[in-house]
Amino acid sequence: MSDIGRLELSGRVDERFMIGDDMIVTIVSISGNLVRLEFEAPKSINVVREKLYNRGVREIKPGLRGNR
Repeated sequence: MSDIGRLELSGRVDERFMIGDDMIVTIVSISGNLVRLEFEAPKSINVVREKLYNRGVREIKPGLRGNR
């Protein structure tokens, strides 16, 4: 995976970050060391926590995907 880059960003609540042309990450809230993020992406892109991915969960089942 040597072709993967890394970028560290900081931001404020309601700030949005683009990933490519079709994914947006929004900082929803910050409380202490807890940061809530919202991901807007095409349904063909699975967004899963790394710890779940490493346990074998490769996609979110219907009904578990958050809708805001």
